[in-house]
Amino acid sequence: MKFFSSIKFWTRVLFFLAVGPALSAAELQTNQLPAAASVKINFDRDIRPILQTTCLRCHGPEQPKSHFRLDNRDSALKGGNENDDDIVPGDSAKSMLIHYVARQVPDLEMPPAGKGNPLTPEQVGLLRAWIDQGASWATTNQSPQTTLSLTPTLRWFDVSGNEAKFRELEGVNTGFSGGAEEFSFTQQVNPDEKISVMGHAIFPNNDFELKYAVDRTDTGFIHAGFDEWRKYYNDVGGYNPSVMPSVFSLNQDLYVDYGDAWIDFGLTLPQQPQVVVGYEYQFANGNQSMLDWGYANGKNIYPAKESVDEQTHILKLTVTHEFDDWHLEDNARGEFYSANNVGTEPQVFTGVSPDAFVNTRDNYTSTLGMNTLMLEKQIRDWWFLSGGFYYSQLWGSDFFNQATAIPAFGSVSTLSSQEIGNLQRGQPVHAADVSDLFARLAKRMDPRKRFWQQHSRPGFGRQHARRFRCRSVQVQSGRGPSLHKNSIHGSVR
Repeated sequence: MKFFSSIKFWTRVLFFLAVGPALSAAELQTNQLPAAASVKINFDRDIRPILQTTCLRCHGPEQPKSHFRLDNRDSALKGGNENDDDIVPGDSAKSMLIHYVARQVPDLEMPPAGKGNPLTPEQVGLLRAWIDQGASWATTNQSPQTTLSLTPTLRWFDVSGNEAKFRELEGVNTGFSGGAEEFSFTQQVNPDEKISVMGHAIFPNNDFELKYAVDRTDTGFIHAGFDEWRKYYNDVGGYNPSVMPSVFSLNQDLYVDYGDAWIDFGLTLPQQPQVVVGYEYQFANGNQSMLDWGYANGKNIYPAKESVDEQTHILKLTVTHEFDDWHLEDNARGEFYSANNVGTEPQVFTGVSPDAFVNTRDNYTSTLGMNTLMLEKQIRDWWFLSGGFYYSQLWGSDFFNQATAIPAFGSVSTLSSQEIGNLQRGQPVHAADVSDLFARLAKRMDPRKRFWQQHSRPGFGRQHARRFRCRSVQVQSGRGPSLHKNSIHGSVR
């Protein structure tokens, strides 16, 4: 009996030695927290400024870190990633949020380094008092918030000099113009849903932009928009003092209207792959000048123009997923392009009026399919692992017809091509790297990132509208038939 009693005694001793330090450590950690403030908390006065300056940057309504939102009470009490102890009303000591902001949890100090200044003991004390007093939220049941802003503009331009060249370079007409430089409308329907409209409209410069967005947290979004702008061209050709007259003009108002309309549907369910499906339509219509000047009294200085009619239909699909600190992203894109452009090149043999016209019609169509697949992970602070795959294939066909007309003789000569078709080009590219061992240098030196920027259109949020269009470039070779080269041009607006 004494033997068994001794075993029971030493078992209790060992249990105390093993568990006692852990209990003391937990108690010590709680004791190290700043004391709760001994004041009646007013949320708008005491708590809201802390959340706005240190928390909402990462834990606001849009893509909150760890799915932990601090912009409304219901979401805050749900916790992040289904944690129910981030905020425990009535017990700040058991609320993990307090331990995070008091920087008591290694590797989970909040806010993280570089994201904001650490909270002072006084601020932590206010948060503790707020939670101990029930974590009330003064605006939990507030009515929908609506904001509206409008910036009108009225301007007048006067040019002393070449007005046509000014309009071509600056993209605006002389005289009066005006409209809305910027307008926006936002309605916070509820803590999880927001509607926004923004854009601008300037008349008579045909400069319009409209963006519409409906976002619902942890559900999805609809983003749509339209923008149109006008590019002006000079109708004057070359200059040569040895020719009379030394310069010719078409006396026409040359411009091309460019437009872009899009709509994107996004599915953003928590801890599920995020899917975005989109459609985009781009167009270009109008008349632009050409550097392929016509013959005029011995010199090629007579201005030429091209009638532009181009359209592009684009289908987009993006799927992203985060798992075990890995980031997986796949972007698929299909473009269906068509161009029906007509170039007009006047010819002057004697005098000042054109004696002949060379009209070249170019009908070009293409289908471009591409896909990018990317996988990356931050292994260590100094080690970033990434790999990817890119593939594209182009199907295209071209047909042109060139007619030379001499009105004085009533003659027309025609040169036509058979369809230059079934052009196919595939370009598989494999890209993989173990990026720089230094995270700061990786952003600048990572060739993968430059590669993706060149071959994909990221992000359907459209913070920057990129313009892509195909055009036909005519190259004259002596007095023989024209050669055509098709190229793709991109610009950032």
